[in-house]
Amino acid sequence: MKNIITRSLACVLSFALVGSVLPAGVNAEETEIEETDEQWLEDAEEDVVAQSEQISEEEETNEQWLEEQEAVIAQSEQIPEEETDKPAAVFNPTEDNIQASNTIATAIELKLNEHQTVNIENGGDYTWFRFTPNETGYYSFESNGYQTNTYVELFSSGSDAALAEDDNTGDGEYNFCLNHKLESGRTYYYRAHLYSSQKTGSFTVTLYRDSMLTVVPVGKTEFFVTPKSDVKLQVKILCEDKAGMKIEWHRRTTVTSSWSGEIVATNTDTYLADNIDKETHHVWVDVTDRFGNKETVNFFMHPDTGLSAYVDEPIRYTNPGYTQTFRAHISANDKTDLKMYWFKKVYDNYGGFYLASIDGANTDTLTTEVLNNSQEYCLIVRDRYYNQVNVFVEVRVKQKGSLFIYDHKPVIGLGESIDLYATDFAAVQTPKRWVSSDPSVAVVNDGKVTGIGIGTTSIFAADPANPTNFDGTNLTVSFTDTADPSAYYFDAVMWAYENGVTVGHGGYGKFSPNVNCTREQIVTFLWRCMEQPEPVTSVRFTDVAQDAWYYKPIAWAYENGITTGLNDGTGRFGIGQPCTREQCVTFMYRLFSLFDKEFTNIRRHKMFTDVAQDKYYFEAISWAYDKEITTGLNNGTGKFGVGQACTRAMIVTFLHRSTKI
Repeated sequence: MKNIITRSLACVLSFALVGSVLPAGVNAEETEIEETDEQWLEDAEEDVVAQSEQISEEEETNEQWLEEQEAVIAQSEQIPEEETDKPAAVFNPTEDNIQASNTIATAIELKLNEHQTVNIENGGDYTWFRFTPNETGYYSFESNGYQTNTYVELFSSGSDAALAEDDNTGDGEYNFCLNHKLESGRTYYYRAHLYSSQKTGSFTVTLYRDSMLTVVPVGKTEFFVTPKSDVKLQVKILCEDKAGMKIEWHRRTTVTSSWSGEIVATNTDTYLADNIDKETHHVWVDVTDRFGNKETVNFFMHPDTGLSAYVDEPIRYTNPGYTQTFRAHISANDKTDLKMYWFKKVYDNYGGFYLASIDGANTDTLTTEVLNNSQEYCLIVRDRYYNQVNVFVEVRVKQKGSLFIYDHKPVIGLGESIDLYATDFAAVQTPKRWVSSDPSVAVVNDGKVTGIGIGTTSIFAADPANPTNFDGTNLTVSFTDTADPSAYYFDAVMWAYENGVTVGHGGYGKFSPNVNCTREQIVTFLWRCMEQPEPVTSVRFTDVAQDAWYYKPIAWAYENGITTGLNDGTGRFGIGQPCTREQCVTFMYRLFSLFDKEFTNIRRHKMFTDVAQDKYYFEAISWAYDKEITTGLNNGTGKFGVGQACTRAMIVTFLHRSTKI
């Protein structure tokens, strides 16, 4: 059955969104204070390229930003191999460690944190392992190989059917990682082999105990902290088993040479910023459980000076050989030792670009000669506390007399009108012929554009006497209440409309992003994502009429096990009731677990303070967190938001994110 989701996910249906990397454990950017200008330029160049490719997210903006900074610190620091979130497994193979093939009767016994090597000498061979846990909990069986596509299946004693299976969700391109809850005293069997029956090769397997350790900042904690302030650096530790847990706060100063820094506090979830002096560059806390799993939360010293900058808009289209002057306006509470550098954007042969520094351009102005090609520049301003802003400006070259369109909004609301302007810099202005490439989205009359349908169109202005002299610009028309392109849900709403998931709500031209989404609306969204399949069976919920617009979606969801109705003994579905956040992700989880067992193979997390392990939605929220569908509420509480209504903006954002993996 073809559908919107499967088309975007190629061969398998995969619903996911923010990653198994915990936002609280992500490293932020780290930069030495005593860096040279040359080092700074290289770092800044890489920094701004990464920042220019950022994708706006939901309400969890802090977590997304910190995730992007993890790549920066990984490049700027040599992190020892032992600085990982898993225990270092001991290579202690059995006597018969290199295996060709065997049977369940000769399964090799696994021990926690010990490597075993599998050697596939003949295509189709496999190796059996067995494990009998002495305590109930989640265990992760992982492979580690090079250019080998590994596969694993999990069986339980007394059962012929596989409990779970996995292909390539582990680290690296083709390694498996099967995370599953195992019961104490029961024997389990893992069958490991290569995905292809023709391939041969070696890979290593290891079994870890997962305590679902998660560490999140809470309260008034700030990831960037002003020294000698009254801010408490505080974390909440969520873990299935806290016995033997180790908590260490580390401090690194500008003169500290070791990555590990110095330990300044232990066995506490709180550290006072009042203990931090101006030499402190980085404070972090490491939390390690008794199984060796480790999570880290980083805090960087970063007093806010209110740094901001903008550049006077240059003439976007000009003649070759003209001299252009860019002038920056910089605001900051503390302008001591400001650094200002200009870069030129240079494109490579692969469609990417890099920023080349302009020698001597370290002031708030840049004067340059514009030649025969369009040119783009970037100003980077940084204060002595390493606050940084980046401003991009562009000059596009047009010959004298060429038309160009300027000064307009890139997005307008349905029914809204704006005026576009075009000029040719000639003393006598030529008449212009205006055209919209898609009149169903917007129409244009003498430069006045009116949005009449949701979507994107191109607006062109041309010289009637010379049709080759023209310019065009893209214009997007959105719902009247979702026309802000900076809103976290903007792209998701456009995607939902273009794919028939929603047609709007609340009157002409509205989407109602902040209105609570009802249970029948969410099920209808899911049904439309699957291209509105016809239900086979009827539904007998007492509050669902057969002539209602939501009858087919609910019947389809019921027959596929996506919903069973309210658990209150009334036989109702719950028409008109707001769908809570946990109900929403549960519906999604049930839908996509129908297509492939791999979607339920996730790292279970004790990730949110309001999500209990014994609740029906625990697995679903773990899946949504693991697959980057959500990172919870962005209010410093470490909560998912159980019991809170899911808004229409949230649900289309969840659905949109799930198509991107």
